[in-house]
Amino acid sequence: MFNKRILVDKHAGLGAGLVEAGPFLFTSGCDGARDLETGQIIPSLAGAAEAQCQNSYGAVARLLRQANLGMDSVVRLDHFTSSQDWLPRRQTIRE
Repeated sequence: MFNKRILVDKHAGLGAGLVEAGPFLFTSGCDGARDLETGQIIPSLAGAAEAQCQNSYGAVARLLRQANLGMDSVVRLDHFTSSQDWLPRRQTIRE
C-alpha cells in the first residue's frame, strides 16, 4: 500500500487538490466545466470541448506548479470526458 501525502491542500473550494500516492499524483476539481478559482460549475462551458480541455489542463498545470512540478513531468493523464469524440481534440490540446 502506498503512503499518501497531500501536496496541495486547498483547491478551488474542493478540498485537497493534489495528492501523491507512491509514484502517482491525483488531482481533484480539474474537470473542464469548473471555474479555476471557485470550483463552481460554469453552465456555459457545457458542450464546449475546446474550452473545457483548455480549462481542465490549465487546472492540472496550476496544481502541479503549486507543488513545484510542471507538465513536463507528466507521463500520463487519465480522466473522463462526457464524450469520446472529444478525444482527438483533447490530445492535441495537451501538447
